[in-house]
Amino acid sequence: MKNILITGGSGFIGANLVHRLSQLDQYKITVLDITPPRFMTFPDHVRFIKSDLRDSDKLKKIIIDDSIETIYHLAWGTIHETATRDPLGDIHENVDSSLKLFDACVNSKVTRIIYISSGGTVYGVPKQLPVNETHMTNPINAFGISKLTVEKYLQMYAHLHHIEYTIFRPSVLYGPYQNPNRRQSAVTVFTYNALTGKTIHIWGSGDIIRDFFYIDDLIDVLISALSVSECKNKIFNLSGNRAIRLNEVINTIKQILKIIPVVRYEESRLIDVKEMILDSSSARNLLNWVPKTNLDKGICLTAEWLKRYFPT
Repeated sequence: MKNILITGGSGFIGANLVHRLSQLDQYKITVLDITPPRFMTFPDHVRFIKSDLRDSDKLKKIIIDDSIETIYHLAWGTIHETATRDPLGDIHENVDSSLKLFDACVNSKVTRIIYISSGGTVYGVPKQLPVNETHMTNPINAFGISKLTVEKYLQMYAHLHHIEYTIFRPSVLYGPYQNPNRRQSAVTVFTYNALTGKTIHIWGSGDIIRDFFYIDDLIDVLISALSVSECKNKIFNLSGNRAIRLNEVINTIKQILKIIPVVRYEESRLIDVKEMILDSSSARNLLNWVPKTNLDKGICLTAEWLKRYFPT
């Protein structure tokens, strides 16, 4: 049985990952987060520990006591807006805590760290599309800078302390267990606002392009990374199966939900890259991964979940 620690396991990605991993007998799961999960109850055999990553002594004790071998590092406390508004706070909350985690792994049984970075922000303004993993990294907001910084530190720790890593750079995710009030994913937020009659705010003309993809597709590859040797010490982009403009998201929501949402177009923001399309061919070739959920189905599933947890 493999002993796994999931940092930030109560969050959007973490809750989905715990839900899937807990159904597999070969993994013993420890979750560390500053709050318990909001939208689900962890199974009894999942150990939940309420703690901050910056509590070094407690973190080291957890890793030793639970004989942790693999860590999914998902904990992150900011989004694009909040990180750029307070870069020092972003560093303290995310970079500092990540370094505490990596320090705690030294001289332990940890052999692998799987880290979720950000394909939408670490590259900055693309020089060509689609963007592959060798594209230059020049982030234009603090969120991307801190995500990239943690990537570099992880690679340093891996080199110095012989800890293997896998870094995933996903594009914009959406789906169940994502809090729409955090304003982190256009698909989830737009769907929620349409269902509740709230105004959908779009920065710019709605021509911003992203390759949105559904959370289950990410969880598939996160789990497969545990057993596929080809992903060790590598970086992978992960994206949806096609480029989608924000205005298309709005139109799809109209068609799927039979709702005409209220949309307000605001002045564009300098922190947003206008077009970002990721090349996921490395994940396809080495991990046999392709996204399976199209936008229509993803919005349906997201809307069903939102109606259960955020009744109108």
